[in-house]
Amino acid sequence: MRTRLFALAAALAALSCSSGTGDEAPRPASVEPASGLSTRATRVTIHGDGFLTRPSTKLSGGGAAVDVRHRAWLGEVELEQVAWVDVHTLQATVPAGLAPGSKRLVVENALGRQGALDGAFEVEGAAPAALSAELEADRASAAVGQAIGVTLTLSNGGGSPAEITEVTPTSAGPATSCGAPAPAPPLTIPAGGAAVLAWSCSASAAGALELTATAAGRDASSGADLSAAPAAPASVTVQLPAALTAAIAAEPATVNVGQPVSVTLTVVNGGQSTASLDAVAPSRGGTAPATCGAPTPAPGALAPGAAATFAWTCTASGPGALSLGGTASGTDALSGGAVSASPAAPATVVVQAPAALSAAIAADRATVTAGQPVALTLTVTNAGGAALEVTSVAPLRSGTAATCGPADPAASAAAPVAIAGGSAATFRWSCTPTAPGTATFGAAVAGVDANSRAALQGAAAPQASVTVDAGGTLSVAAFTATPASAGVGQAIAVSLTLANGAAIAADVAAIAPDMPGASPGCGAVSPAPPVSLAAGGAQAFTWSCTASTPGDYALGAAVTSTPAPDVQPASIAVAVLPAARLAPAAVEVATATISTGQVLPASLLLRNEGGAVATVTEVAPGASTAAATCSAASPATPQAIAGGGSLAFQWTCTGVAAGAVDLTAAVSASDAGSGADASPAITAATITVQTAPAISAGLVRDRPAVQVGTPVTLTLALQNGGEAGARVTQVAPTYNAGGNISCTAASPAAPVDLAGGGAAVFTWTCTPHRALTFTLGATVTAADVNGGPSPTVTVPTVTVDGTP
Repeated sequence: MRTRLFALAAALAALSCSSGTGDEAPRPASVEPASGLSTRATRVTIHGDGFLTRPSTKLSGGGAAVDVRHRAWLGEVELEQVAWVDVHTLQATVPAGLAPGSKRLVVENALGRQGALDGAFEVEGAAPAALSAELEADRASAAVGQAIGVTLTLSNGGGSPAEITEVTPTSAGPATSCGAPAPAPPLTIPAGGAAVLAWSCSASAAGALELTATAAGRDASSGADLSAAPAAPASVTVQLPAALTAAIAAEPATVNVGQPVSVTLTVVNGGQSTASLDAVAPSRGGTAPATCGAPTPAPGALAPGAAATFAWTCTASGPGALSLGGTASGTDALSGGAVSASPAAPATVVVQAPAALSAAIAADRATVTAGQPVALTLTVTNAGGAALEVTSVAPLRSGTAATCGPADPAASAAAPVAIAGGSAATFRWSCTPTAPGTATFGAAVAGVDANSRAALQGAAAPQASVTVDAGGTLSVAAFTATPASAGVGQAIAVSLTLANGAAIAADVAAIAPDMPGASPGCGAVSPAPPVSLAAGGAQAFTWSCTASTPGDYALGAAVTSTPAPDVQPASIAVAVLPAARLAPAAVEVATATISTGQVLPASLLLRNEGGAVATVTEVAPGASTAAATCSAASPATPQAIAGGGSLAFQWTCTGVAAGAVDLTAAVSASDAGSGADASPAITAATITVQTAPAISAGLVRDRPAVQVGTPVTLTLALQNGGEAGARVTQVAPTYNAGGNISCTAASPAAPVDLAGGGAAVFTWTCTPHRALTFTLGATVTAADVNGGPSPTVTVPTVTVDGTP
């Protein structure tokens, strides 16, 4: 305040000292700043002299006042907010909108006097709008179909407003759809200002997505076109959403009531986004009531391509079918969308009641004579639902002495006999009492439950009792059939031996052989009954049986005698196989082209498609023309080939003349049992025999004599007079006189192929080192390309004189 009062005082002093109007006029000297933009107001300071104030008297009395009011113009436009600072300084505002160019300043002081300064201020035209763009996405990765937020910031770094008329989002990569930017153009961005536009895009496929945009408009001052695009696109990795599949397994597939079932649910994420699993829910159905535990481990994040396995147990309280499933559910870690998976089909488990073992035994007769066998039958019944595995059947006896054979079929822990639930199995053996009295027979049975592996025990109840007397009887000592497997029409030799254990002679009145279902069946018995067997004697009876149709048959015989036999012969199982038949076969060779003199291995694989044995009586190799000769086949005939089996025969054939030839074999075979023909059709192998390569050679020199140190050129011409190609593997120049001459390698370098009838030329040089006569030649090695014997090549020699 004090400073301003001093300034006013000085101004009044200056006014009081002025003596004329010229001294009272303002004298502007400069404007700071000296220039400004026409588009905005500019605050300036005016420097100079004569910025005088005018004293005035207040009307109400009370002292004097000072009028400091000044005015200023640039051209025709008056400046705003003109403020007096002192007699040398004014401040003012240049308003916006002045026409560009140099302006004359006029200042009027408080006395009304004016002063001017030409070119005092330069009004500059507006700087053009300068548009730039920056784009960013709200995420670096997204799921297919997930919205991606996009923000475009448009900045105007110029001096003029920018009018935005169009903003166009674009993308590169997978197919993408984008919404309209908001706020929607047109919009104006002032000089130095910015505008933010936003929209969203979503991709319909996975891949690397690049998002960008272009903005277009014009300069609000000049009307010039404007455009801007981000320097770099926003990159977003678009991934397939999490895709869950599930597979379920349960074991064992068959259990008993109360036996736990282990269940596993394997969940695989086949997508490209992580799945956040939050629940695994077991499910069950079917007719068997059951309860299930909680799955482990707890669900969590499942990475792309990864799998997780969840396990739990279920236990059924009743029999029936149990269907087990489960559902894994959660969210896509990228999109937040729900994901879930269940198996395409449930795991099915059969729930059964435990196996229940019981046994009953029966003897084939109530009274026997000592030494006469008793046939025993044990029926083991499984009254439960689960299968029973019988691991042991131990015959038992008590009472009079007897010997017993093993139970048939045999049962062991390694090879148990399985009995399904609700079924039974029969075990048979025989016991022979050796003394009179009462023999009691039974059996102890052991096994396991096939589902739970629980041990089960049982015994035959009640036991079978047999009265044994001391007398004898007629019995079957042996009943056999050979062979046990025969071909159609092949005779099966049957032998029945009867033993008379009675104290008197036994009369065999008739023996009726039997082969049910077979045709023609069985022949006559020899010796033909009636036949008398002395006390303690035995007699063998024989016959043969034949079947014309393959199949399984039973051989039996009914014996009529006095006394009656203790038991009829037990039937014998035999198999009649399909007739032997050798399949069509082809002669096989390693190559289809050979040379004369070349040995070619040949083979023939014979395969028996029938069931009976085939006897190969002849394999005779042969050739269709005189172009080849063949050796005998190995192995030598006759040879047997079992049903379904095969046998290979080998031999060699040698090319003897050029031409095409069929290599074949005459094969004769028959059914080993019936003698029926079983010979196969044979397909020949066609080969071509070429005359072996025959190489002739000619050697020439380019001069007969050369000076020492001067090379002589040698030319070797080879001609293949055969049909088969030859491969020249070596051409080695030869010479005498040791180190007195040297030769280069032949050109071209080996190997070189000579086609049948073809030729080749080789050259090299030899340089004498002394004045001598030299004998020059070459060693040629070649091979038959067909694999036949290597041809011999004889090269003539030439002489060359070395002169001083």
